[in-house]
Amino acid sequence: MLSECVAAYGNHSGKRMLVKNRDKAYKPTLDFYHEVREGTEVLYYIDEAVKHLEGMNEHGVGIIYTTSNFQKDDADMISDNIDTVLDSLSKETARDATGPVLSLKGGVHGLIYISGPDGTYLVEHNANTGEAKVQKINLKDAWSVTTNSPSMLTGGIDASEGENYISSQIRKAVAEAALYGIDNVEEALEALSYKYF
Repeated sequence: MLSECVAAYGNHSGKRMLVKNRDKAYKPTLDFYHEVREGTEVLYYIDEAVKHLEGMNEHGVGIIYTTSNFQKDDADMISDNIDTVLDSLSKETARDATGPVLSLKGGVHGLIYISGPDGTYLVEHNANTGEAKVQKINLKDAWSVTTNSPSMLTGGIDASEGENYISSQIRKAVAEAALYGIDNVEEALEALSYKYF
């Protein structure tokens, strides 16, 4: 089982998929909501213990993220990502949804996948410096996997972190291998939850 945080975006035969495995050291209490916000129907969950929210909207925009690449795992509590991600989920396009995660209340800190019919973006945002980079992901019949190691920014987990870096790289490699060739959400989620070690 990949017991630490792994997030992935897949595009297979035109189907976009966002999947994630969370790494919390506690049993989270998740509350699910289905409502209209700023005229847009949204479905999301909140983990109130750490102010973490992920979800999707009626326009096909979805947001998932990891938060521990540049700071402690409780960074959501400091930045209150709930309002920020909800604002992003009220947007009609993935491109527009990147705005709030970069600016509203300091933005969402970590590695963020934002996917919509107009495209999929990987956002890396360093909580300590405010530095951010956005990359549009162009995949066909493949997966993009992220853990705690940024690919565009420095200052996250790197080789100097020793075991943490090794763990992050192993998780990424295992997730990439586990997702290889999978083209549906159910199998992707099953692959991430399999007990590999």
